[in-house]
Amino acid sequence: MKKILSLIVVCAVSIVMLVGCSESSGGAASGNNGSADITATNSSSDTQSVDASGYEKSFEGFVQYMTEGGYIKGDGTDLTAAAIGAKQGKRYTISSGTSKYYVELYEYEDQTSDIAQRTIANAKGDHSFHLMDSTESATANTYAVVTEDGKFLMLFTDSSSNDAPSEKKESAAKAVESFK
Repeated sequence: MKKILSLIVVCAVSIVMLVGCSESSGGAASGNNGSADITATNSSSDTQSVDASGYEKSFEGFVQYMTEGGYIKGDGTDLTAAAIGAKQGKRYTISSGTSKYYVELYEYEDQTSDIAQRTIANAKGDHSFHLMDSTESATANTYAVVTEDGKFLMLFTDSSSNDAPSEKKESAAKAVESFK
């Protein structure tokens, strides 16, 4: 029974990742609550240094911190966070010049499940993101970073070939690491 449940979860996570990482805005499989993806237009100059100590240590505070820092805009799209052991998550679609990238933010309330522990450990280790028991990264274009306490995770997915998202990724990663 445990293997069947694991297989169902792996299939669900795979569907979420495939639909969620596509260019089109999906329906229920991506966790979309019925609203269209909000597309924000950012450039490297849109980011600003924000003091993390002034924000509540909640998911709403984390989202506000990342918004005021210029890394995300809009309301985002609700995601099926349980598939990676998280309590809740949102995806933001950002356009920067000719490139498009995605920022997903997650909150881990209970970090004791195996999937939560593995996801957090991979993000802290080599900034990779893996599906379930897979040893291979879910996508080579996804950069995972987690806060020091492991409560909040950011997945930054970029499939473009220019450097603008890379600069944004590095800046956003530092912001996440500073959220204490």
